[in-house]
Amino acid sequence: MSTITHRVKTADDLQAPLYQALADAEKQGATLRVELEPGRHGALTLTSLSTPPTVSIELVGAGGIATITGPLAIDGRAVTVRDVVVEPGRVTAGVVTIGAAETITIDGLAVIGASSRAKDVREGALHLRALGPAVTATLARVWLVGNVLDGRGRAALELEGSGNARFAAVELTGAVFANNQTAYGVRTWFARQVTMRSIAVLEPALAQPWLFVRSPDTKLTLEDGVVATKRLVEHDVDPDEAPLSSFPKVEVRRVTLRGPTAKEHVTATDSTHEPAAKAPASWDAVHDAARKLEAPDVAALAKLMR
Repeated sequence: MSTITHRVKTADDLQAPLYQALADAEKQGATLRVELEPGRHGALTLTSLSTPPTVSIELVGAGGIATITGPLAIDGRAVTVRDVVVEPGRVTAGVVTIGAAETITIDGLAVIGASSRAKDVREGALHLRALGPAVTATLARVWLVGNVLDGRGRAALELEGSGNARFAAVELTGAVFANNQTAYGVRTWFARQVTMRSIAVLEPALAQPWLFVRSPDTKLTLEDGVVATKRLVEHDVDPDEAPLSSFPKVEVRRVTLRGPTAKEHVTATDSTHEPAAKAPASWDAVHDAARKLEAPDVAALAKLMR
């Protein structure tokens, strides 16, 4: 498959030339590769003109980290995002929304300091949407830090599907969830297998459990890392149609749990339960590491908690 490359240097490059490149890629059956030069860029929407999407889209920081200062929305057949920071400030709806009919690949994405007080919005800070029957998502170096989202049980990371569109597998390796003011940390809808490895969850003030599992079809595994939050998981239980016993227990392996207790619907292997953690005096070090898209040092991040 051929590739059409569009380089973004100035605000003008995010206007008509970009959408012409998208239309050309759609017409030719090509992949659209959007290269953001280092620096700050405005809000960006890249949506395939077809339903379901037929064009593949790549968004990459070219030659360094690129920062987007508004919402980011992408829909495509296959979507790739690499070395992009989204720091949008106040938003009215979604923050980063990515939908795909086949695959989502993320290697280096930070969502920092988004603020939304809209009560009727449900999109998460990072909202992934399955647009096909067996979508796979592979994520690495993901930082979700300091986002404040009100309304409808919003999460830092939302995995959304439907009856005919769902995630076959989601793998998240090397991720940080820190100082978010959201209802949940991760909320899953219609995702069969979710595996998270080498994670640092620094959410001692989160009011709800960090995980919300909507469907009994979801098998969720956590491996290697630290989870500092009051409670680990909540299941969308219905006494008649979906009792707690119908949900697989969350598999936890080699994870330090600071706050969650052994009484939850969890199977823990080679893991430890420790007293609840307190937030650090300052989150500045976490924000700085997120802006650099560093590979998370889970052990060092864990030491920030008191």
